Amino acid sequence: MYGYVIDGLNKDCIAAIASSTGAALNVASTNTIKCLKALNILPATSILWTSLATISDQRRLAAHGTRSPAKRIDAFDTFNRDLDDCVSGLVELLSSLEKHFKMTGEDASEIHYAKLALPKITRQAEKRYSICQIDAIVGKTVDHVEYGFREDIDDVHQSEAMILHFTDGSTLGIDTGSNAENLSGEKRKIKPSDFRVDFSLHWVPVPSALRTSYES
Repeated sequence: MYGYVIDGLNKDCIAAIASSTGAALNVASTNTIKCLKALNILPATSILWTSLATISDQRRLAAHGTRSPAKRIDAFDTFNRDLDDCVSGLVELLSSLEKHFKMTGEDASEIHYAKLALPKITRQAEKRYSICQIDAIVGKTVDHVEYGFREDIDDVHQSEAMILHFTDGSTLGIDTGSNAENLSGEKRKIKPSDFRVDFSLHWVPVPSALRTSYES
């Protein structure tokens, strides 16, 4: 139970919760249970703390201490009761977190796994790349979107494309570029890692912005 329940607690997650609650917490120098208590999400009388203490005490005896002489007890009933207390405490913790963050645990789990599917950005794009223009999207509101397959271009790879229309009158077209043409004439076995794909951004600016540029 210790390995599943207590070792299963994620300190990075607790630290992220602490930043939301305003709790002063140093996860590097504090054990996991003390970190969890420091969140002040649950009262000191919560059944979670007593159930975790029971698990810790029994693990400490098994790993470091000297056990008391064996005696006959209802072992399965005791284990089930301790497990029920632990589950009840975790349910109480989940309920408190749901109230704090104003979302259900199911929603939080869905968001978590959706984030894991996001691409990982490992280095910045070079300044000359058109994708750097994407910063101009910040603060704009999308009115409607067009998307589908781009019109075929002779000797150019096929591509999906999208056009974002913003409420300020500006428009952004996005399709993909690649080095497929460069590789097409090479007489060798081509591996997937030989291909490169990038985004091509095409801005249609706001009419007023064009007028300002003309007047200047």
